[in-house]
Amino acid sequence: MIYARIVCKPFRIKNIPESIIEHFYYEEVLGLGYHPETYKAKRRALLSGLPRIAIDGSFGDRSEIESVRQSLRTGERGDGKIFVMPVERVVEF
Repeated sequence: MIYARIVCKPFRIKNIPESIIEHFYYEEVLGLGYHPETYKAKRRALLSGLPRIAIDGSFGDRSEIESVRQSLRTGERGDGKIFVMPVERVVEF
């Protein structure tokens, strides 16, 4: 079993297959990063907070994570990140 945290732009969530993301947890987060802006022919990098969605859940294998990655990817910088961690065991309480 694999645990993953997917951080992406809020409007991109509709591209994830519904069968994969049905039982996951969602939360709104802010992403901090550098975003180039053009002002008077100079490129400046400004630090700003951008709205993102964090999706937490467990996957059966890496092929499911790969299908989520393909559905979210546009090829542009800032698409998002997927943090992948192996799960050795789950303890219920």
